[in-house]
Amino acid sequence: MKSAELSIKVPIPKTAPPQRVALKIQRRCYGRDALTEIGIHHYLRRDHGPSPDLIGFHEAFFHDGHVCTSYELHGRSLDTFVDRGPLPLNEVRAITRQLLGGLVRMHEYGFAHTDVKPQNILYRRTPKPRARLSDLGNADNILRRGSNRCTRDYTPPEVLLGNPLDLRLDLWSLACTVFELATGHVLFDPYQATGRKYKEFNQKLPETAYDPSVAADAAAEAAEQYRAGHILSGKYRLESKLGSGKFATVWRAAVLNSNPLDGTYDTLSANCKEIEDAIPSDNTSTEDPARSWRKARGAQDLHDLVLNYEHLVLMQELLGPPPREWAASGNYASAYCTPDGHFKHDPAPANPVTLETLLRHRKLRATDARELAAFLMPMLTWKPADRPIATACLDHPWLHTPLRISPFLTRHLPPHRSQKSAILA
Repeated sequence: MKSAELSIKVPIPKTAPPQRVALKIQRRCYGRDALTEIGIHHYLRRDHGPSPDLIGFHEAFFHDGHVCTSYELHGRSLDTFVDRGPLPLNEVRAITRQLLGGLVRMHEYGFAHTDVKPQNILYRRTPKPRARLSDLGNADNILRRGSNRCTRDYTPPEVLLGNPLDLRLDLWSLACTVFELATGHVLFDPYQATGRKYKEFNQKLPETAYDPSVAADAAAEAAEQYRAGHILSGKYRLESKLGSGKFATVWRAAVLNSNPLDGTYDTLSANCKEIEDAIPSDNTSTEDPARSWRKARGAQDLHDLVLNYEHLVLMQELLGPPPREWAASGNYASAYCTPDGHFKHDPAPANPVTLETLLRHRKLRATDARELAAFLMPMLTWKPADRPIATACLDHPWLHTPLRISPFLTRHLPPHRSQKSAILA
């Protein structure tokens, strides 16, 4: 009885729950892409350590033909918040400052993210709101004109026209992202524009209609998937899938022990080479016709070409016509422009719009719309050389505007609530 009484009175020590991480499992045929992302994470923290504005990287290892990377488990992608509607402006300001902080770190080291969008931003509201840039797999320090890595709605004009690129392509994508956070709508939607003009764009066709290899690739991707409960390298137990794409699958995983895994570059690279050597190569075929099409026009196919054109037309409605010499000098200008730099088919709008008007149409108050437009418009210029750099954007007054309280609320709130709001401002 005595031992029983003691067992009741003395609480049994609780074991700490295992740490959770986001585990990215790269598909076998894209192992080299994972090595690039790992190397960028190491390089960006070389002098100043981890950045609070970039997703935290823990370790990398090789498992069953896959390069696996362990990242900080941080909130959810920002698009899941935007899907519910626009975010409060004070929250948008805080997120924007943090995203600019991440871009400042990357740009200082000469890297452009190249794919800034809500899906690549991880956001956590509690205990303290914090946004972090993620998915650095497309980051690059050698920006070649004619390359296209941006996601459609956030692609700057220099990418579409094939003009020279620089780090400020990220500022265009950031401006589109901030507009979306504040309004709940994308700034440029070429899919909607083409759907109004061409009935073919209202038909949902399977990807295999354009490229039969898509089905084979999808089957290979499905064959490489794991199930919840699978343990990788004796250290990580998969719990639930966080997301998947063409190149990788991301899992929420429990860390079972603290033993470091061998994730040196030499080890990972050697294992990737074994996988690459095992994949049969076909050297008999000539250049892919789709690649030849893209080289000449900057588009995968005719549908993509039309989307690019309508995207440029939407930009013109907001920004006015592009500088003629600049537009005509692009590698792909002949597909979209006349020799003197005008867009083909004379798409000049009868009633051009302003960004402030678009923001007011999305239910922003007049003062808020004017101030936000003043912040975004310098980043939305045709020529990247005319855009401010990330550090200059951080100094813009809009990012430091105190939170305004409606006079009606100030009169009707108890004194302690008004004081608290003033402190938060």
